[in-house]
Amino acid sequence: MQDRDSKILRFLALYRAAPRAVIEAQHFGGGNGDHVIQRLLEEGRIKSYSGLPGGLCYYQLSITEAKQLHVPVHRGLPHSGAALREALAVLWFCCMAGKRRRRLERKEIGKLFGRGRGFGKPHCAEQGEGGGVIYRVYAPGPNSRNDYRIRTLREECRIVLEHPQLAKWVLAGAFRFAVLVETPGRLESIKKLLEKNGPWPLKIHLELVPGTNELATKIRKLREEQTTHAGPERHPAA
Repeated sequence: MQDRDSKILRFLALYRAAPRAVIEAQHFGGGNGDHVIQRLLEEGRIKSYSGLPGGLCYYQLSITEAKQLHVPVHRGLPHSGAALREALAVLWFCCMAGKRRRRLERKEIGKLFGRGRGFGKPHCAEQGEGGGVIYRVYAPGPNSRNDYRIRTLREECRIVLEHPQLAKWVLAGAFRFAVLVETPGRLESIKKLLEKNGPWPLKIHLELVPGTNELATKIRKLREEQTTHAGPERHPAA
């Protein structure tokens, strides 16, 4: 297996699902990776799924490849609904937001913190000049109530502070919550509610990510920017 093949497959294993543009941004420098992706499809290592707005498709591991990589078999099953929306939100947060972030596997979380409630949520590590931070990530659905999210965050804070290892990380400023929202209006609403219901015992980071309805448009704009910056000789895939 080629080294790039392995990296792409491990990438899909970690992030569950990814549009081609994100795979290309991570593994082809934003260039055209169609020949590699097509070969992996033909070899049965990955599968392509349609159904996202704007005609966008996304890729996942095949069940056979999930078994080969010794990751949970459900990562090779078709994602849909809330699971797909959360996977794509976390993918964007880690790979397309301009920060050095990586989703953590469950076993990595266990090595850091042991057992406890809440570890089934996505966790992402961020590296920065000031040191590393672990985020527990929440991607509330577009129809969920903001006041309910505030109440659940308060309860999640209590659970975290009762966990011996997590409490130490919180005290050091190295463990935080991240709430990913899909519209500027909702981001502002949740921000105001957080301020109104503060102070909070740990930092809560809000970030805007494209929802499934806006993902194709966002990717198209990024490609247009790449084309403009690259000049006339570079032709990224559509």
